[in-house]
Amino acid sequence: MAVSAPPSTSPRSPLAPLRALLHGLRTRRTRTQEDRALAHHLYTAFERPGTSSYKGLHFQVFDGVVTVFGSVGDEEDREAIFGRIAVLPGVRAVSDHLQVETVATRRSYRMN
Repeated sequence: MAVSAPPSTSPRSPLAPLRALLHGLRTRRTRTQEDRALAHHLYTAFERPGTSSYKGLHFQVFDGVVTVFGSVGDEEDREAIFGRIAVLPGVRAVSDHLQVETVATRRSYRMN
C-alpha cells in the first residue's frame, strides 16, 4: 500500500503541524492487505470442524499484532489458541483479551 505525502501546507500556516499530525494518524490507522488476510485466515481457521470449543473468538490485526477477544473454557484452551496464532506467518505479537470461564460463569449461562 502506497503512503501518500502529507498535504502541502505553507510553513507559516498555524494549522501545518495539526494537518501533519492528522495525516500521520490516518496513515498509521490504515490496515494493510496482509493484516486483512491474516484476520480472515484466523476466522476461518478457528471455525473449522474440531475447533468447536473456540467458537465465538474475535480477532483484530494491526501491523502484525493480533488481538484476541472472547471466552475460553480454561487456561489450556488459552495457551492452545496462542500457540496456533503465534506460529502463523506475519504475526509479530499476540495481545490477550480472552476471559477464562469459571464454573460459576458456565452455570449462570445454563440457568438463564
